[in-house]
Formats: sequence, C-alpha cells, structure tokens
Amino acid sequence: MNSNYEKYPNIFVKPQEIDIMYSDKCTLYQLNFNGLKDIHDFLVSNPEVNTEVFRELVRNKESNYFFGSSYEDALDSLVKETKVKEEIIDSINELASKVDERLINELDSENKTVDINVSLNYPANGSERSMLNRAIILASVIKALEDKGYKVKLTGVSLSKSLSYTEMLDINVKLKDYDEKLDLVTLFKATDTKSFLRRILFSVTETTDVKGYSWGDTYGINGSTSDLYSVIPQNNPSLYFDNAEKLKIYGDILENDFDECIETLYERIELDKMTEMFSKNCVYKEIDDSLLRGKR
Repeated sequence: MNSNYEKYPNIFVKPQEIDIMYSDKCTLYQLNFNGLKDIHDFLVSNPEVNTEVFRELVRNKESNYFFGSSYEDALDSLVKETKVKEEIIDSINELASKVDERLINELDSENKTVDINVSLNYPANGSERSMLNRAIILASVIKALEDKGYKVKLTGVSLSKSLSYTEMLDINVKLKDYDEKLDLVTLFKATDTKSFLRRILFSVTETTDVKGYSWGDTYGINGSTSDLYSVIPQNNPSLYFDNAEKLKIYGDILENDFDECIETLYERIELDKMTEMFSKNCVYKEIDDSLLRGKR
C-alpha cells in the first residue's frame, strides 16, 4: 500500500473486498473529496504516483480533442473564478418549472431530503452538447426539488473497474450539501468538461494502489448503476444521472432531451419499486457500459 493512505487519511479509504456482478471477488479502492478545491490542493501537494501501473502520466500527454486542455490549465480551472452564461441560467429556470410532478412526488419522504449522484465519467463517444444538456437538466431538477422544499445533496461519482472486473475505483466529489446553494460553476466544471475526467480524475487515479496493468492504458471501464448501488449506500430517496445516452439525452433539442430524461428517471424509480416487491435484496441491474474511458 502506497504512502498516500497515511498522508491523506481523509481522502483515501482502506481497500476492501466487495461483491459485484460478473466477479466473484473485487477489490474496491475509494477516495472522497470535499469539493473541487480539495482535489486541486491534493494534486498540487505532490502525492505519490503508482508508476508501476501508470508509466506514462496523463499530465504529460499532449492537448488534443480527447484530453481537452492541458493538465496545468485543467488544474488551474478548478479554482479559477468563472461565470455561467445567462442563457444557460434562463434554460435552467424555464425547465425547472416543467419537471414532472410525478417524479417529485416519487422522491417524497418524511425528512424531504434527496440524494443525487451524477457520473463524472465522460464517454469516449459522448458529444459535448449531450453533456451540456445533461448538466442543464440536472440543475433544473435540483432547482425544482428545492422550490418544493426538498433538501438536495449532490455528489459527483467517477466509478470505474478493471477489464478483469477484479478491481473497482470509486472517486466521490461533494458538489453540494443539503443546506448549501447549488453553485452552477462547480456543477458545470465537474460534469461538462472532458478535461476534468481525462486530466484531473485520471491524475487522481494514478495516485491509487490499483494493481491491474490495464489501468495504465484504459484508466478502467465505466461502472454501471448496479455497481453504484454496491458501493454507495442509498439511505434517502435518490436519483442517478449516469451516462447521458442512458438517460436518453442525445444532444439534440434541449427540450426533447429534457422530456426523455425526466421520463427515464421516473421509469427507473417505478422499476425499483417493482423489483423491491419481489425481493428486498434485489437491485436494479442494467447492461454494463464497457466504453474504455482512457483508450484513444
């Protein structure tokens, strides 16, 4: 085990064995960050890098369409002050008023708290417009819930696993707590920027103690919703904004993507309720997203 576990005890969780689909034994590596600045401060503190697995560091790779901006620019952007365009804010406010009441009612609970997890993975074939639309729709759902008196916690999740399914990496980033106001700049930096995954989170991955050599080439394959349920307890009513395409967000007309996404989220909740009727131990399963996250 590398020295990062001792040097950063508030970030690194001791590896543990878990059960996931298609694997008899899987080692979970988990890191928790208290926001984007926490990631920035971690990376600039020169944590130990797993050079045995990651022999060509992502920070040294040239800027191109896949990686986006340089590592230095991506790192600076985590703490740089920026603004969200007014037309995007207008779209969020407009869509928030159109969120289906059925979805909001399904998330009702005694304490009126909702946990939303959003995938920070940026699929190799994902379009920039679909990622932007997903971020706008996510912000509109949060606003709609809070306008109805709900308290929402938003966590960014980068869930990946080795090609052999024997190792899983779970990087969690707090984007908003229950009593905090949603910071749109933080949301868009984390969910609508390819360099955040492919420069920043890949650099975080390089500091972990993963063993499989395939990590050095692919940085893992995307985890699925069933994987998420295996590693993150769902104590409150929850939503998972995963791959845009799985939410039927295709980057076309925003209003169409919004309608399809809201209906998909509602149908997932209904499916969860149906499976729970048959078995309390049954979880919603879906086909794994096997897109290579770091393969060029």
